[in-house]
Amino acid sequence: MPFSRWMALGLSCVYFLCLPGYAEILNLPDQAPEIVQISNAPTRGMTKKQVRSTYGEPLNQNSAVGNPPITGWEYTNYTVYFEGDYVLHTVVRQQNKRN
Repeated sequence: MPFSRWMALGLSCVYFLCLPGYAEILNLPDQAPEIVQISNAPTRGMTKKQVRSTYGEPLNQNSAVGNPPITGWEYTNYTVYFEGDYVLHTVVRQQNKRN
């Protein structure tokens, strides 16, 4: 019996090693990303209900992607990303810089 367990484990490992991997590539502008903090934005851990009641309806709601589902709500100056019902990140939109 122990041999069949080891055989099953070995075959499982070979199976998973043969599966194709994938990655998403994020192209950034030529400049280095910078961390920007804004005082009036949703914070990690807030619920969708809290965000909606505090900041209003989003301009656009992106469909869920992946598992766990990640959704994005777009506001004027930032996009709020949710994992399920909770805020994961708030990303500030880049403003055009004049030289």
